[in-house]
Amino acid sequence: METMEHARPRFIKDMREGEKVSVVGLVVSKSETGYIILDDGTGQATILVPNDEVLESIRPGEPIRVIGSVIGEGEIRSYLVQSMQGLDMELYREYMKLREKLKREKGDN
Repeated sequence: METMEHARPRFIKDMREGEKVSVVGLVVSKSETGYIILDDGTGQATILVPNDEVLESIRPGEPIRVIGSVIGEGEIRSYLVQSMQGLDMELYREYMKLREKLKREKGDN
């Protein structure tokens, strides 16, 4: 039986090629050719959005969560794009920093 790898919450600066990630940030820009630029405060990533309907619904400046596979440096092929309208980005970044600190202290990846 094949096991599904869970998407790991990551800052863009900490992404590694080949892993499944969950990244939250603000949409900086979008193209008409299937990608957006996302900024999470630690860096920017190019997000490939294979669904035109989803791409059309995304607005620059909007907070979103992207779940997908890292396919290159700063590049994610998305499986899910979710609006995070109403999210306090500063509070979320603080949560992620604390989460990473606790993981380091515990010795987890």
